[in-house]
Amino acid sequence: MKSRILGAAALTLVVCACSGIQVNSDYNPDIDFTLYRTFAWAEGAGTGDDPRVDNDLVDQRFRRAIESELVSRGMEKTASGQPDVFVGYQMALDDRVSYQTVNSYYGTGWGYRGVYGGVGTSRTTSTEYTVGTLVIDVYDARQRELAWRGSGEGKVDLARNPEESQERINQAVTRIFRDFPIE
Repeated sequence: MKSRILGAAALTLVVCACSGIQVNSDYNPDIDFTLYRTFAWAEGAGTGDDPRVDNDLVDQRFRRAIESELVSRGMEKTASGQPDVFVGYQMALDDRVSYQTVNSYYGTGWGYRGVYGGVGTSRTTSTEYTVGTLVIDVYDARQRELAWRGSGEGKVDLARNPEESQERINQAVTRIFRDFPIE
């Protein structure tokens, strides 16, 4: 199946912490998700073209977390034969800048005979940060159509080591799968 998995997500050495990720999902209500028992990875699933995350280490961490969520819901990964669903994910990183202006005015302002006193200054500061977006898609293998999509977006923070990176990815994936139709 030639699959174009849409979407995006967080940097591995830099994955969103669980508490700061905004998630949402959508699915086809006409599908009986209880019939899904097996899954396989969709062709083209992965980290995308961003050199900050396009590597095997990041890919393995995301696949491990997604597989764990599906297995915890009673699904089984299949290496041969026709799976019930194909699963894919993709990530995107977006560098952003936030500006904050603080005004400081000294003096009294209005007085008995009009305006008097006061000195004002403004200071604007900028903060650069990265937002990561992860999209996970589940496709019905027989119908070849999207059955479920979950996504998460949040500010990206550097992880100190591979274990912390995996834990952050696990937390983000768990949050995204929160409303998956299979318990």
